Formats: sequence, C-alpha cells, structure tokens
Amino acid sequence: MLLKSKISQITINTEEWLQERLSRFTSSENHFLMGEKPFTQGALSYIYRKVGESLSGVAERNSIENEATTHGNVFEPEALRKYQQKFGVQFLVTQKMIIGANEQFSSTPDAIQILSETSDGLGYRVKPIEVKCPLTYAAYVELFLCDTPLDVWRVEKKYYVQVLDQIDNCGALEGELVVYHPSFRTGQMKVIPFRIMEKVGNEYPLKNDLDLLRKRKLMAIEKFNQIKDKFNDTN
Repeated sequence: MLLKSKISQITINTEEWLQERLSRFTSSENHFLMGEKPFTQGALSYIYRKVGESLSGVAERNSIENEATTHGNVFEPEALRKYQQKFGVQFLVTQKMIIGANEQFSSTPDAIQILSETSDGLGYRVKPIEVKCPLTYAAYVELFLCDTPLDVWRVEKKYYVQVLDQIDNCGALEGELVVYHPSFRTGQMKVIPFRIMEKVGNEYPLKNDLDLLRKRKLMAIEKFNQIKDKFNDTN
C-alpha cells in the first residue's frame, strides 16, 4: 500500500526536488547495493556520497546532462501518453517523489497507476511504471528482446533493481518497465511486467531479489549512520 502522505507534490528537477533527494538513497542508484558482497567499492562510494550530502547539505555534483539523458527527458512523456492510449489507464501521479517507509529512501517513478483505494481512504494499491527510452538502436533492441524481468537483469541490471526498489518504496506487489523508441515504425514500445509473487519453476526470483535488496538497504543505512556518527563525534 502507498500512503497518500508519502507522495510528494514537489516538481521533478527543481531545486526543491534536488534538495529533497540529498542524502536519500534513490531507486535509480540502489543497484550499487546489490553487489556480490555486502559492500563493494561502488556501494561504499555511494554510501560515502550520501554521508557527504547529509553533512554538507550540498550535492557533490550536478546531474550530468548528456545526449542520452536529454533524449529520455524529451520522449518519456510521449511514451506515457501512448501507454495511456494503448491500455486505457489513468495515472495517479507522473514523476512525483515517493518517500519510502524508511524516509532515507525515495523513488521518482515515471508514473503510478492506481489499482484501488484502501478502505480507510489513507492510501492506494498501486503499480509504479518506469520508462526507458534508449538513445541507440542497439540498446533499444536489446531491451525490446527482453520478455521477463530476469532478462532485464542480464541486459541492464540497474533497470531491474530500479523497478524492484520502486515497488518496495510504493508498497506494491507489481510494477512495469516500459521501453520506447519514437523512431521505430513497428515495435515502438515493449512493456515488461514485474510481479513479485510470480513463480519461476520452484522459486520466486523477484521476491528473493526484493528481500535481498531490502536487506542490503538496511545494511547501507546502518553503515551510513556509523560513518556519520564518526563525523558528529568530532564536534
């Protein structure tokens, strides 16, 4: 369940939005926490950066605006419009920050679909939707050929973890990865469903990976607090 109180109304990419993200672990980067050991160098660098943001109140660096990022920013809204037309759904919000049950975590899904409202009126059962618009044909075709979340894991691990983490922060049981390329005359869009309780053989691979992600997130917070306390002890 996603509580209504966890849906921020701050506009994406504004200074206020960037400030809200400071020191929070976000879905787009939590793939760093899913290495083969608890804290790879990538995971430690990620945690150190979040400690630095917390202590300084300033982002280490501004988001790098490159051609691929610009391409995504331009065409993701178009993809969402076509998704709505194709499936006849209405979105609760588009590109609003969601604060996790632990406020140290946040997500900004491209859209959130309402499945139902809770009986107490305090929240929703939802499905977060993440859109990716690869710049190159090769990158798009590779993702288009993915039929399952496990295929996505093999092709682009960070997208797999991003959708899992959005599901976690939204208190959901499912989500979707939508890949889109505006130039393709056929096969312009592919929707890959992520269902946490979907069984593959005798296993529930997404549930197992989500459980691992939750464990790694708790470990990251513990490490974050340990490091931050060392700085606080010097004052």
